[in-house]
Amino acid sequence: MPQNQFIIPILLLLFAIVLPNVFAADVPHTVLEGHTDSVYSVVFSPNGAMLASISDETIRLWNPHTQELLRTIKTRQGRGLAFSPDGSILASGGGKNEVVNLWNPNTGELLKTLKGHQGNVTSVAFSPDGDVLASGSRDGKIRLWNPHTGELLRILETKHVDDVAFSTDGSILANGSFKGSHVKVWEPDTGELLHTFEPAVDGVFDIAFSPEGHTVASVGWGGIDLWNANIGELAQSFPRDLGRIFLCVAFSPDGHILASGRDDRIIDLWDVDRVLLLNTLIGHEGDFKNGTSAVHDVVFSPDGHLLASAGGDGTVRLWEITPPEKVESPQLPKTLTTPHAKRWTDDFNAGHLDFWTKREHQRERVIWQATNRHLVGQTQPFCNERFNPENELARETNYTLEFTGFPINASQLRVKLTILSAKNANVAIFIGKQPKNEFLSPFLSAYQFASHKLGSPEGFNPLGLGIIVEKVPKIVLNLDEIDVVFDKGHFYLFSEGEYIVEFQDPTLQRVDLVGIAVFPKDCHAEAETIIDNFVISGPSIPKTNSLSVHPKEKAAVLWGELKRQ
Repeated sequence: MPQNQFIIPILLLLFAIVLPNVFAADVPHTVLEGHTDSVYSVVFSPNGAMLASISDETIRLWNPHTQELLRTIKTRQGRGLAFSPDGSILASGGGKNEVVNLWNPNTGELLKTLKGHQGNVTSVAFSPDGDVLASGSRDGKIRLWNPHTGELLRILETKHVDDVAFSTDGSILANGSFKGSHVKVWEPDTGELLHTFEPAVDGVFDIAFSPEGHTVASVGWGGIDLWNANIGELAQSFPRDLGRIFLCVAFSPDGHILASGRDDRIIDLWDVDRVLLLNTLIGHEGDFKNGTSAVHDVVFSPDGHLLASAGGDGTVRLWEITPPEKVESPQLPKTLTTPHAKRWTDDFNAGHLDFWTKREHQRERVIWQATNRHLVGQTQPFCNERFNPENELARETNYTLEFTGFPINASQLRVKLTILSAKNANVAIFIGKQPKNEFLSPFLSAYQFASHKLGSPEGFNPLGLGIIVEKVPKIVLNLDEIDVVFDKGHFYLFSEGEYIVEFQDPTLQRVDLVGIAVFPKDCHAEAETIIDNFVISGPSIPKTNSLSVHPKEKAAVLWGELKRQ
C-alpha cells in the first residue's frame, strides 16, 4: 500500500475551518454518573431545577446545576420520561412491564400505574395543558389517558410506536415508527389521522415538534427530515449519511437550534434558521460494536442554556449552550464587488461547453449537454456503496464538470451558479486546486457548496489510525442560487443576496479549479438538472469578450497566447 495513503488523513487535520458562531463547548460541562446500564431517556422539569434519567431499573433525579443526586426511584427497565407542565407528575414508560407509571418527583412516591398496553411502552408525552397523557407502545397503539384520574380517553391504532409528541398548542399529536418507517400526525381530540409522512430514510427512531408548533423533525437510519404538520409536506431533508443511525432529536426552546444524537457517540448541533451545521459534540464513550457508543436521547433545558444527552455508556452529560449571535453580512473585497471586476460568463452555446471544460473526474453515467443556452446534466440510476478513501468528494458527487479551459490562478474570485430546475438532483459548485495525483488525492483541497457538504472532503480512517479529522461544516438549504466569494483562504457563501456562512482554510491561498457537480438524491432513480447561469469574476479572471471561442484545433494556439499574458 502506498505510504501516501497514511499521509492523507494527517494532511486533513491541518485544515483550519472557522465558523462565525461556535456556540457549544467541545467537552461536556458535567458528567452525571451512577447508572450501570444504557441511559435511554432524559428530561428536564418545567422550571429546569430537576433532571430525570431512566436506565437500569431506576429513575435518577438530579439537580442539573449542582450535579447533586436528589433521589433514586426503583422501577422496571423502561424508556420514555415526561414531566407534567406543572412539574407535579413524572411519567415513565414501564418497558417490558407494559405499563405507564406516574410518580411524584419530589418524593419518589408512585401515584398511579396505567395498564392496558400489550407491548413494551417506549414513550410518553403530556399535552401542554397537562390534561392528556399519551403513551406509545410496540403493540402498535397510542393510548390517551387522563393523568389525574387514570381514565383511558382514546386509543389510536398504528404500527410499532417508538415516540410520541404533542405540538406546543396541543392541537396535534405525532408519532414515529421505526418498523413502519413513517410519521403519523393525529388530532388528539377526535382521533382523526391527519397526515402520514414516509421519510426516505429507513425507519423513524425519534420525533420532535418545534416551538412554533407546525414543524416536526424526524430522525432515522441515515438522516434528518423536517415536515410541515399543517399541510402534510416535507419541508427540508438534511444531508444523508447512510452509514449512521440518528437516534434522537430535540429543538431548543427558541426553535433556532436542532440537536441530533447518533449511534457513534456524536451529537450534531444545527442552526435551524440558516440550516447550517454549527458544531459536533463528542463526549460519550463506549464501544460501537456492542451499542454502548449510542446517544439515545437529547433534550434542552427550559432556558436553552444546557443540553442533556443520555448515552449507551451509562452516563448523562450536560453541555453548555450559548445561542448563536445575529448573522451580519461581511465586508467583501472591493476588487470583487466593483462593477469593473473582470467577468467570465458561460452562456452554454453549442461547442462552447466542450471547448472550455473537461470531464476527467466524472463517471460515464452522467450526460452533460448545452441546450437552448442552458446546461443540462442527466444521470442514470446507479447505486455504489463502495468507499474510495482517497477521493471521497468525487465519490459523493460522482458527476463533475470542471471549468478549467482558461487559466484560473486566483487569490480572489467570485463564482455564481443559478439553477433553473433540479429533478431528484442536488447541484453544487466546487473551488480548489487541480489534483496533482489523480489516484491518491483528486480534489483533496476542493471545497463544495450547495445542498450537501460544505468544506474539504471528510477524512476517512480505513487503517484504524484513530485520527479524528477536522469538523466539516454542512449546509442543507435547497439553494436555487449559489454565490461564493473566495478571498485568500476565506470563503463566504451567499444565496440570492442573503449571507449564509463563512470559514477559512489557510492552506488554500490560491485556486485554479472551478467546477459544477450534480448528484442524485436517490441513486435508484434518474436525476436531471438544468443550469441557467454560471459566472466567474475577479481581478485575474479573463473577461468573456477577451477570449474567443473557436473550433478545438485552435486551442493550442489560444492557450499559448493566454499563458504569455
